[in-house]
Amino acid sequence: MATMDEKYRYLKREMELLGRVVVSYSGGVDSTFLLYVAHLVLGEGCIAVTVNSPLLGKGWIEEARRFTGSLGIRHEILDWDALSCEGLVHNGPDRCYHCKREIFEKIREFAEREGCSYVLDGSHNDDEDDYRPGRRALEELEILSPLLKVGLKKAEIKALSRREGIRGWERPSESCLATRFPIGRAITFGELKQVDEAEAYLKGLGYPEVRVRHHGEIARIELPEKDIVRFINNLSLKEVYARFQQYGFTYAAIDIKGYRRGSMNTHVHFKE
Repeated sequence: MATMDEKYRYLKREMELLGRVVVSYSGGVDSTFLLYVAHLVLGEGCIAVTVNSPLLGKGWIEEARRFTGSLGIRHEILDWDALSCEGLVHNGPDRCYHCKREIFEKIREFAEREGCSYVLDGSHNDDEDDYRPGRRALEELEILSPLLKVGLKKAEIKALSRREGIRGWERPSESCLATRFPIGRAITFGELKQVDEAEAYLKGLGYPEVRVRHHGEIARIELPEKDIVRFINNLSLKEVYARFQQYGFTYAAIDIKGYRRGSMNTHVHFKE
């Protein structure tokens, strides 16, 4: 089995073979590391593209711009009306497929206009452990996932990012706001805004790793187990509840099982 450093060397060699690329860049830890390596190896042959939509949480675009600006990387923002995508709005088991398909079609079209043959995304080895219907869209559009190809895991990406001095390596994982809704519940702009505001509020209170799952009138708050007791003991729960009511929720509940990735996929039985 390859070591972390061997995987890193393989990744750089993979980049060298590509020549000129467009990197799908969200501002998260994984795509930031991928973009850093692509820029390190290819220089001006690397362009970052961020697709802006209501699915992005507060601060994502600003954080992405700060990073690309700090390294002088060309960075393009493409606006996308996510709620015009019926497969996304209907929120069936294959929602992520429809979402990824439209996002990467936009990025692919941009790459073709720029004369870039390759579009890269930040999927990695740990993503194979979760329900990921979006992988089919990436395969259909021939999007490359170099981190996945060389077998890098999330912990290794964080470790390499820290070693390379890449800003934001310590940030918790993020995901698009559509993942906060149970499969089958239609997604609306107003409810995306509710989730975004509620999560931004809790992060501002010192809980950076948090998910607010939307169950209609009920907001289900997921925190890492280590933070649940701190949350209950250190905050005025009445104030938190009042703030959630301002965002439009009738009830707010803490999930005692704690934060876990893909908790909305628990009851999905779907094969691509």
